[in-house]
Amino acid sequence: MMIVYRKLKDYKRELELIDRGIKAYEDYYKSNVKKSKKVIELSSKLAKSVGLIDKKGNTTYDPEPIGKWKKRRLTVVKRLNPKKK
Repeated sequence: MMIVYRKLKDYKRELELIDRGIKAYEDYYKSNVKKSKKVIELSSKLAKSVGLIDKKGNTTYDPEPIGKWKKRRLTVVKRLNPKKK
C-alpha cells in the first residue's frame, strides 16, 4: 500500500500507513520480551556492550523494515511540509 500511495503522490495516506506500520512492529518487538528478570538483565548488558542500546536505554538499532520505514517517513514529511523561501 505504501508503494501505491507513493506512486499516486498521496503523501498524507502514505504517512498514516507508515506510522501505523512502525507502531505495529515496535509493539510486536516489545511484547516478545521474556519476563524473567535474569534474561532481561543479561539481554540489557549484552545489548549495551555490543552498542545496540545507548546509556539511557534507548535502542540504536531498528530491525528491518522499521529502519527503512523511518527513513521513508522523513522523506514524506519533507514533501508534505516544503520549506518556503
